[in-house]
Amino acid sequence: FRRVLFRSSSEVLRNCNEIRDKEDANVALEASTTGHRVFSTIHAANCVKTIMRLLGLEVSRILLLSEIRMIISQRLVSVLCPYCSRPHTLTEREKSILTSDEISYLSGPNSRLRERGRPEDWKSCDHCSQGVTDRMALAEYVIFDNTLRDALLTEQGFTTVAKILSDHNFASMWEKGLILASQGKVALDEIIRVIGKED
Repeated sequence: FRRVLFRSSSEVLRNCNEIRDKEDANVALEASTTGHRVFSTIHAANCVKTIMRLLGLEVSRILLLSEIRMIISQRLVSVLCPYCSRPHTLTEREKSILTSDEISYLSGPNSRLRERGRPEDWKSCDHCSQGVTDRMALAEYVIFDNTLRDALLTEQGFTTVAKILSDHNFASMWEKGLILASQGKVALDEIIRVIGKED
């Protein structure tokens, strides 16, 4: 679920249930335009798909874009144990998923890819639970400004929306996940499994 915040000049807060259809969206918009700060959720995989879902609802696009302030999307990923994790080399399956630029980045001299250790490594390690020390939130977010709103008024194709966000310095969970993988903090297969990659 993705968290959606509608703006308001008032300090009054209102939690709306998940936005599933036109009726739910209208409730959130009505509350936002009458002095409430509205927090709601929407079932979507990431920020781009959240925007697609919202723009696809049968509500005023101008009103929707004028009221929405921010979208946050996040997933939890497992943090590798720095003591018993092992160096990792890209597999053929991983290479088939990654772009040539991503392969170069993850294979470069500054990359420190790692993977979970084996059960025998865990037994002798007092710092983790089966090769994992914790879980961390990997988040992406979109902050709406007038330039972004104007761009989205007429565009709603997935590729176009993603390009618009990219031009606004949007960093996706996938991109942030690759950075964590290259630093050896999270296994690449964890990023692929939990975050996935859009075609």
